[in-house]
Amino acid sequence: MQSGKRDSEDIAGRQRRPVVFTCDTPFNDQKRGSGEGTIHRMKDPVKSIRGIKSINSVKSSGKQRQESLSVNESAGMPECMVDNRRKMKCFKPLGFLTAGLALVLLYLYWMPVTVLQIYEEEWQPSSITRLAQYPIEKGETFTIIWTHSVTRQPVTEVYRLNDDLTIGIEEMLFNEHGPNLPSGPEGSTLWEIKNGMFRVYNYDMVFEALPVRIGQMVADHTLVIRHKTIPLQELSRPGGFITIHPQQTNALQYLFEEGRLWLITKISKETA
Repeated sequence: MQSGKRDSEDIAGRQRRPVVFTCDTPFNDQKRGSGEGTIHRMKDPVKSIRGIKSINSVKSSGKQRQESLSVNESAGMPECMVDNRRKMKCFKPLGFLTAGLALVLLYLYWMPVTVLQIYEEEWQPSSITRLAQYPIEKGETFTIIWTHSVTRQPVTEVYRLNDDLTIGIEEMLFNEHGPNLPSGPEGSTLWEIKNGMFRVYNYDMVFEALPVRIGQMVADHTLVIRHKTIPLQELSRPGGFITIHPQQTNALQYLFEEGRLWLITKISKETA
């Protein structure tokens, strides 16, 4: 009777204690299919519950951190080093700027510009230096004014840029005859005297490049283009020899050359 009573108390005690099914060792490949395991009692249920709570707290903190990152992204905070997608968003303005710059450069490359380029040439053909350039349109005129060394009177030569990028003489104006000046109609030229000025026009001469010898003392050759006056002595020197070349280029090359000429002028002024 006493043994029967003890057995019943043991059974009742087992029912009151919690039982947890665990596995002493991980399932290997042989036991994984059979589902074999070992049953034992939990030694300390309180510690296990605390462990479960700590795991849950870690999961909860990870979830909260993930939510905080989402909130930071939605609030517009930079997360370029965390999320590649966010990194692409940060670099979008730079991409737009690069594309815009490329379009501007492409437009300047295809935009035609006609210029008069002035070169200084010595007697040696290899010694050629570009001095300046000035924009001009086909059919537009420009003027060279100089003072005659004998009459000491101004002489005005008007030139026109033709459609084939050649330079034609439009007319010549002076008020007194002198050496190296026309003394009467020659070839196809016509004369006109008005207000004390001789006007010679209807020339049939054209130049691919216009040569100009700059006077040393009196002549003071001056280029006038688009109401801009350029003393040629400032570009070259008294007695120098220059040529004026019409040239078809693009806006990008024109701006590049303008920058180069500006830099050379600035350096020469500082070293003078």
